[in-house]
Amino acid sequence: MTVYKVKGMTCAGCARAIERAIRKQVTGNPAVEVDLEKGEVQVGNDADPQIVNFAIEGLGYQVEAVR
Repeated sequence: MTVYKVKGMTCAGCARAIERAIRKQVTGNPAVEVDLEKGEVQVGNDADPQIVNFAIEGLGYQVEAVR
């Protein structure tokens, strides 16, 4: 899994929106886990990082791949 640090994710609604956006943009059925407390999103390694960034940033959040 690749971990993305997301800035600006402050509520459960934000977390759901990010998860939906990633699932919509990434082909297949990606593994997505959102940790609101840590401000992180984990996405399966088969997902293209550029597409994940695009999905999250498209909602107005700042994102960076951590590992």
